[in-house]
Amino acid sequence: HGRLGDGGLEDYAYVARGLLDWASLTDQPEDWRVVADITRQAWQRFYGKDGWLLADNMLLRYGAGQGAIADGALPSSSAVLITTTLELAPRLVDPELQQQALLALSSDHEAIRENPFWYASYIQIIVNR
Repeated sequence: HGRLGDGGLEDYAYVARGLLDWASLTDQPEDWRVVADITRQAWQRFYGKDGWLLADNMLLRYGAGQGAIADGALPSSSAVLITTTLELAPRLVDPELQQQALLALSSDHEAIRENPFWYASYIQIIVNR
């Protein structure tokens, strides 16, 4: 599939989460395919060896290199994508995607330990694993 469209990590993470909930409700193959496609594209566009990128195609690589994105008014977009991926993984035959989510989850534990109130979404994932 081609690129889905412009948007940042938040856009992709929250849309993937909503579509995962929808696919869980409908259990239709096409719904599962769409959420898998959006989730994979989010990982390709916004996560790399240097960490998270909040937006791509920008002059200044906004948010580049973050190991874990803190919660704000909304839950952390990186934590939402990690959770979505780990919940979606059993339906996919894609161990690399699951491994990537687990690797991202293991990043930046120092920041999470030092500022637990800013990383509640990450702590919730870790506790529930």
